[in-house]
Amino acid sequence: MNPSHPQQEPSLIDVQLAFEHWRLDRASPRSGTPEHLRTLAVGLLKNHRPSVVYKTLGLNSSTLKQWATKECKASTTTFVSLPDNPPQPSFTNPLAVEPAILISLPNGVQVSVREGAALDHVLAVASLLGAAA
Repeated sequence: MNPSHPQQEPSLIDVQLAFEHWRLDRASPRSGTPEHLRTLAVGLLKNHRPSVVYKTLGLNSSTLKQWATKECKASTTTFVSLPDNPPQPSFTNPLAVEPAILISLPNGVQVSVREGAALDHVLAVASLLGAAA
């Protein structure tokens, strides 16, 4: 899309032709109106009276009003208030935390274990380090 030539909104005639084309091609007379046609019909209300729009497009007045209400609700933005002072995450240096377990091996190797380590993994690592000496 070229920014110097903004896209024009379809005219009443264009939308009328789109509705006629859809009516000829739809699978069943009971099939619902496609969303893009609903949006086009509601968009015409910016420049035309509702009576002109629903008569030209062959719509029921209450149907057009219902579509316009849904379109209005869908286009409104919901704002969420954020707290004035959001809680700050606490970052700790993992090296500054005291170990939950400290294993000193006879060869001078020390294994420090913090919370969350599986005991079988700790013992496996300690036995490997002890055997390496």
